[in-house]
Amino acid sequence: MLCAKRDWDKTISYITVNELILTKLDNLVHNHPMETLSEDAKDMINSIKLSYHAHEKTLSLITERIEIEKVKYQISLISDTEKAQREMQKQQEMQNVLSEIE
Repeated sequence: MLCAKRDWDKTISYITVNELILTKLDNLVHNHPMETLSEDAKDMINSIKLSYHAHEKTLSLITERIEIEKVKYQISLISDTEKAQREMQKQQEMQNVLSEIE
């Protein structure tokens, strides 16, 4: 879960940086239509957009992983509770048997 949290934080940072860059690029492109930009500039803009979408996808996958970890943890809690209840029941049965023997 901690690893997923670190991945989440890192991806959020990447997305935030990419959003800032995309906002600035959108402002530039608004003033200078894409057709007027050099091929290098177009490639850079497209690369940043692809990176942004890749980080969004990563964030989605990390979110799913965190949800899976939460479910696993809840299942383990239920399992631990059931084990403890069974153990207490066994102890109670043993005490009952010992009481009957005495």
